[in-house]
Amino acid sequence: MGITNLGAVSLSAGGVYNPETVYKKYKVVSANGGSYMYINSTPAAGVPVTDTSHWQQIAEKGLKGDTGAAGYTPVRGTDYWTAADIATMESYLNNYVNTVILEGAS
Repeated sequence: MGITNLGAVSLSAGGVYNPETVYKKYKVVSANGGSYMYINSTPAAGVPVTDTSHWQQIAEKGLKGDTGAAGYTPVRGTDYWTAADIATMESYLNNYVNTVILEGAS
């Protein structure tokens, strides 16, 4: 696989590859579990992502990973916020606004 020097450009997201879509240079799509960037100067439709004269693979689908131990519980703040966490945060922010900002401004 060759290397494409992008220089000072920006990529644009193209969603899931669609053979009917006309792709332009630096459009990035997902296909077959991987990501591909259109690298050809001539816009085209119907060119499969496996055609390396038009597409460069950016990432490929990895192997199926371990699902972890049964009973896994995500860590708050890294995987999700519970309704109780959100209520606590809202309460704190409301109290802060009422006591520090509003009362402190008068």
